[in-house]
Amino acid sequence: MRLTKLTTLAFMITDRVNVGQTEQVTAREVYTAIEDGTIFDWLANRGDLTFLEPVDKLELLIEWHDFYLIGLCPGRDGGWQDGWCVLLNYLLEGIQRRLGDPRYRLSEEMAVRLQ
Repeated sequence: MRLTKLTTLAFMITDRVNVGQTEQVTAREVYTAIEDGTIFDWLANRGDLTFLEPVDKLELLIEWHDFYLIGLCPGRDGGWQDGWCVLLNYLLEGIQRRLGDPRYRLSEEMAVRLQ
């Protein structure tokens, strides 16, 4: 996935939060939407995601689910409270991983964890 798509999504979320167009969302709500596979339906109700192809959404869903499972963002146990911050953190983590290793790809192990 191109970094421009990741940054576009991060900018969209940041802009909506900045101008107060988003409701308060808990980390638990975001984690549940990731676990249920409905995160992009949820986000589409809050912004235009037409720049993401279905394969992009699947890639992010697998990646975010893996980040959740490995406890990347404290929040499952009372750390992070704001769901928008969790999403931004996941996007930034994905960007850093892609920049740090141009060969970074979702592993088969990550894909299996989603099932």
